[in-house]
Amino acid sequence: KGVMITHRRLADYITWGIEYFALGPEQRVLSTAPFHFDMSTFDIYCPLGAGAMLSIASREQVMFPAALAKRIAAEGVTHWKAAASLFTLFARAGLVGHRSLRSLRHVAFSGERAPTKYVAEWMKAYPETTFYNGYGPTEATGVSVVQRIEHVPTSPDEDVPIGRACANTEVALFDDSAGPVPRGAQGEIWIRGSCLSAGYWRDLKLTAKHFVIRKDEAGLSSRWYRSGDIGYVDEEGLLHFVGRLDDQVKHLGYRIELEEVNRAISTLRCVADSAVMLLSSRAEGVDTIVAFVELCESGTVAQVSRSLVTTLPSYMIPAVIKSVPAIPRTERGKVDRDDLCRIWDHASRTTSKARV
Repeated sequence: KGVMITHRRLADYITWGIEYFALGPEQRVLSTAPFHFDMSTFDIYCPLGAGAMLSIASREQVMFPAALAKRIAAEGVTHWKAAASLFTLFARAGLVGHRSLRSLRHVAFSGERAPTKYVAEWMKAYPETTFYNGYGPTEATGVSVVQRIEHVPTSPDEDVPIGRACANTEVALFDDSAGPVPRGAQGEIWIRGSCLSAGYWRDLKLTAKHFVIRKDEAGLSSRWYRSGDIGYVDEEGLLHFVGRLDDQVKHLGYRIELEEVNRAISTLRCVADSAVMLLSSRAEGVDTIVAFVELCESGTVAQVSRSLVTTLPSYMIPAVIKSVPAIPRTERGKVDRDDLCRIWDHASRTTSKARV
């Protein structure tokens, strides 16, 4: 669905981006997001507004980390904000720590959850670089919450917060009845401010579902965007991303956050990348939690299975752990769940035929 964004909302976003990331004429910004992806608005408009140099990477360079590293070195790139999966590719390619990336001064992980083990690897390799963790749906003009990562994570299962709301933005957590949740409790992330888009292009029903009017305790009404994301606020007042409402499943009588299962898998040293889904098994005729894992060179499915026994309750452990050559991803760098469904469907049919 297309999202309508007004010039006013984009102007606020540009002003914030220039100030927050200290952009000026001497800075060089790398753009790796396709132009149809909302992340490209920062790449294009913030450098133009600040008079900074904009370096637009080709599609081929984005696909091959070594080629992109050469461009970063050649252009002397100082600022790079991209999907977390792209930084993961650099780590898996053995490029983190390479001298070609030493010009980077501001690096922002965004678009999806950044695996903590790769965040730590980047931060250890480039102590002079400032790293950020960002969050924000397209409906709220790109970035709604951001956090400067103050210290190197000490454990792969440490949760890196997404931080505090940006300028002209307010973020709150509400329960199913649109009531506020206490600090530490999980709730749906709602967003309001000049950042909100006008709605979905020619889809009044979907707009009404996600862009809602809510009255506060004083009786004042304001327009909010219901993100469908789940989060909680820690003792320091920092927001943490937990997962999606539509990723919460009920399996064997338990409510399970699939993202929580995936996070436990992604911390393992033997796993390079992973994705978890609730899928139907043709052979058994029941729903099954399936973990797709892209293993490191020496990793095995048995290692993953043994490790999860010590980190997850039994009802959350995937019934099937399937090794794949690579986790399929879309052009935006997000997990291609349709492709994973096809992989599972093919494997399920093959298993059924083998049993017959």
